[in-house]
Amino acid sequence: MRNSEGSTLLHVAAIVGNTEAAKMLVERNPDLLYAKDNESQTPLDRALSNMHSDTCIYLLDHYKKISDMEKGDLLDSSEILVNAISSKDYDSAYEMRRFIRDPDTVLTAIVQNFPPKVKFLESMSLQVPQLRL
Repeated sequence: MRNSEGSTLLHVAAIVGNTEAAKMLVERNPDLLYAKDNESQTPLDRALSNMHSDTCIYLLDHYKKISDMEKGDLLDSSEILVNAISSKDYDSAYEMRRFIRDPDTVLTAIVQNFPPKVKFLESMSLQVPQLRL
């Protein structure tokens, strides 16, 4: 079943961060992991864009258990990783590092989200000899 946005129940669980519901749904039907809504978003995309790290990491771990990682172009995880970096969800981004297809896109996301106070850190490293960047 899908709603008017093309979302499955797993999409909805990912959007609201209900990891327990996601677990039950994936156990019943693992193919839901690959479903895309009307905006071509997977449940993992939705968990990331709503910053639900626990749900995201559960879904990512389940993707890793499945032998066909490329099913349905699910893991152009460069885009998923960019979402994680942009939402400052660095734990999820770290978990996804092995699935990067486009390093240039990821590097662009890192640069765009780089902390603006670098000069402060640089000046601290000059003042404190044991602190080197």
